[in-house]
Amino acid sequence: MAVDAENMTWCTEVMDVDRFGEITPGIVLALNGHKKYLSIFKPTDLTQNAFFKSQGGDLMGFDDSESEADVIEDGQTEYERKRQKVLGLSVRTQLANWLERLCDGLVERKRVVEWPRFTD
Repeated sequence: MAVDAENMTWCTEVMDVDRFGEITPGIVLALNGHKKYLSIFKPTDLTQNAFFKSQGGDLMGFDDSESEADVIEDGQTEYERKRQKVLGLSVRTQLANWLERLCDGLVERKRVVEWPRFTD
């Protein structure tokens, strides 16, 4: 199945991101093809600004240089490690509640005019 540029555009519009690669891990799409709507779960994310503010760093990025001490053994920065922790906690604590509300019909629905078409 080939994904063309038109389908990528549709995905970025639906998920409200600038580029497809900017999608936050843990996003869940619940699709209803028959009634043509979808619902989206987005976990709480840790932005770099929030991280540096909590660390007392400069928001302009002057104090966020990555020294060798800031990079963990597997190559992740402290920010990336904390972001993964925040995302994981968010998925574990918020997703079950969202799924329950989804089954009850209480989550926001986005109307879909047309589903993307895939070609072989």
